[in-house]
Amino acid sequence: MHVAFAIAWAVLVLLLGVMPGHAQTRVALVIGNSGYRNVPALANPANDAADVAASLQRLGFTVRRIINGTSEDMRLALRDFAPQARRSEMAVVFFAGHGIEIGGDNWLIPVDAELKEDIAAEHEAVALRSLVPIVGAASKLGLIILDASTQHPGPGSRARSGAGGTRRQRAGRLCGERGHHGERWNGPQ
Repeated sequence: MHVAFAIAWAVLVLLLGVMPGHAQTRVALVIGNSGYRNVPALANPANDAADVAASLQRLGFTVRRIINGTSEDMRLALRDFAPQARRSEMAVVFFAGHGIEIGGDNWLIPVDAELKEDIAAEHEAVALRSLVPIVGAASKLGLIILDASTQHPGPGSRARSGAGGTRRQRAGRLCGERGHHGERWNGPQ
């Protein structure tokens, strides 16, 4: 398990132990994209998302889970999640799947994305920066956890993400990240 991911998870668990809360004040959106149609499939994100969703439910979160989300699935889920996050004490978004950086912006890739050109990301993917104000609206804690593949998912082999893959974006909230190299978040399975 990588350090940044472990720290983000530990902070969440510690805060849950310190802050009183109820299921209706803790909400989570968990997305696991494995079955990509136009780029290399990933073996574990759907399983990792199921594990994270179950863990969050045990911690009292109301969880919406999206497995193999299309662009429309992900956008509608975020649209529906935003008002829930505003009314919550804690809001968590977990994403496992392909992610890329283009021109300094990080993008979460739906399973139906083609990404034939960099400009397509705006229409086919979800900007990481769009998640920050959604989780940031929670009254006590907003958390984004990324388990994004750093392998370039688009056609050809030119790297768009650079050596570090996705980078941290902060808006007064904790944002954890971990590169995905084919193993499950909780170790090789």
